[in-house]
Amino acid sequence: MWLYKLSSPLASENPPFVRRCIHIGCAAESSGRTYYCEDHGGWPKCSVADCSRFATERSKDDKGPPKCVKHGGGKRCSKCGRPFGRKRENKRRAHVCSECYYEANPHLKRPGVSRIGCRWIDDVEFETGFAIQHVHFGLSTGEWIGKEHRLLEFTKCCKKVDGWFGPEGVVFEFLGDIFHGHPRLWREDPEATNHFGKKYKRLHDKTFANLHKIKELGYHVVYCWETEYKKVVKAGTSVCDACILI
Repeated sequence: MWLYKLSSPLASENPPFVRRCIHIGCAAESSGRTYYCEDHGGWPKCSVADCSRFATERSKDDKGPPKCVKHGGGKRCSKCGRPFGRKRENKRRAHVCSECYYEANPHLKRPGVSRIGCRWIDDVEFETGFAIQHVHFGLSTGEWIGKEHRLLEFTKCCKKVDGWFGPEGVVFEFLGDIFHGHPRLWREDPEATNHFGKKYKRLHDKTFANLHKIKELGYHVVYCWETEYKKVVKAGTSVCDACILI
């Protein structure tokens, strides 16, 4: 649509495109982003005078006139009053937005660690007897407990590690294949990327650069690839067989 606002010959020769209602025999303009006009099931216009916006989806309890988001329409958080937009709120969150929900329930917020990584550290704890500091996921409660250790020696920012055994200064890192670039994913094609568009080889090099930097600081580094961990779990062998010490 913005093309026709330019001062060019096309702006005067070609009128802007108008989407029409697809109902049989109706030539009215469609309402909002739907394919129907307001009379045939499309979104209604905002009821506020001099407002040309389309009204947003309303909750079942809202019996008032249709309004756009700017004039108080749409589904809103019951605590902060912010609109949900086109995204439906999660019924488990009792009609509150994500920010308010996790602010009231911080123990339910996922801290950016994987469950399989937590399971690997739990298995290492069971076999070695070490009390490893890490973020633990309780299967029975569904809650994340604990926090990751931070290495203050890093200059730019404090490096968080997956697992930490303080008495011996051992750092445990679980390497997911996709997020850390397992060699099997880029060995044949060095330019291969994951679903985020990041190159596997670059992720691999960056990961091991950080691991060696931790080693240079005087810590012992133990890491395990996701693929290797799944192999030993399937075979029923020791989890420590999949761990590599730098």
